[in-house]
Amino acid sequence: MEDRQFKDLKDQRLLRRGNLIFDKLFRTSVHSIRQIAQSDSEAKSIYRFLQNDNVSEADIIKNMSSNCISCCSDKVVLCIQDTTKVNLYNHKNRVKKDQYIGTTNAAKGGIGFLIHPSFVIDAQTFVPYGFSDVKIWNRPLDKLTKKDRDYNKLPTEEKESYKWIESSLKSKKALSQAKQIIIIQDREGDIYEQFGCVPDQRTHLLVRARANRTLSDKTKLFDYISNQPSKGQYSIELEGDKRRNIKKKRSNPGGSIFSGNHK
Repeated sequence: MEDRQFKDLKDQRLLRRGNLIFDKLFRTSVHSIRQIAQSDSEAKSIYRFLQNDNVSEADIIKNMSSNCISCCSDKVVLCIQDTTKVNLYNHKNRVKKDQYIGTTNAAKGGIGFLIHPSFVIDAQTFVPYGFSDVKIWNRPLDKLTKKDRDYNKLPTEEKESYKWIESSLKSKKALSQAKQIIIIQDREGDIYEQFGCVPDQRTHLLVRARANRTLSDKTKLFDYISNQPSKGQYSIELEGDKRRNIKKKRSNPGGSIFSGNHK
């Protein structure tokens, strides 16, 4: 990171406190307040900062993205998006069931909230610049099923999947001084409407294809990609876990991804 300071809080005391906390988080590489605090009194001061009405979630995100934006001027950057969840089930007896807590898609006891960050790195050096956008939300504890909500008839903007489009548009605006932006998403981001409103001369989408769409010449996307000549091959080694052994995967750079406008 070239810059990682809070710059825009009205109260200078809060600004100094926020920067002390921010610095400790980076230096220790931990996310637990108890671990970064050297005493109970210091831990309490951090909690007070986070609970202060003059320090909102939006303030923290704004400062983070501001630092990122200032680093990206006239550079080619990768904007990598994905969704993760914060599961608070182990703290269910201490967590206040308010408007900020909801269900998650965890197999058992999912309670918490979701985060969809847009992580920005330099396309040449892979130096991380920060986050151009961070979307945080929760599903209601009494959320209706897709069938009960008539999900398929909802406007795109009212669906949870709109997070991909919303984050891309916000990142595109935030990184307006970047030379080129390449937004990278998994197959959940393969949304027709996104390809119509995000790409331009300096903003590009690199999305893992989910739908076998019809192209402008009436051929199918997967057939078209499969018939392209190979540009080369490379092998990557995947670390083993409980679900799979260590093994090598061979990839054809021409046959597994799609970038640009399509129908």
